[in-house]
Amino acid sequence: MALCTANDFATDTGEAFLRPGDRCFLCGEPLVGDVWAYWQGADEAGTQIWLHPACSKRLADALNKDWLQFATEHPEKLCLTH
Repeated sequence: MALCTANDFATDTGEAFLRPGDRCFLCGEPLVGDVWAYWQGADEAGTQIWLHPACSKRLADALNKDWLQFATEHPEKLCLTH
C-alpha cells in the first residue's frame, strides 16, 4: 500500500503509472480530497485499488480479522510463503 497525493500527478516522471479511480474501492464514495491510499496489483494489467485513507484502515482491519479467523479455524492450511 502507498499514499498518493494530488501533487504526485502534477508531473510525468515516467517512473510510476498511477491512475486514480473515481470512487473508493471500499465505500464507493467519490475520491475527493488530495490524499488517497492505493494498492498495485501483480497482474499484467497493473490493477490498482484506490481508497480513502480511512477506508484503507477499515479494509486492512477487515482483512486481518478474516486472516485471524482462518488461522484459528484452519491452522493446518496456513502457508505464509505466498
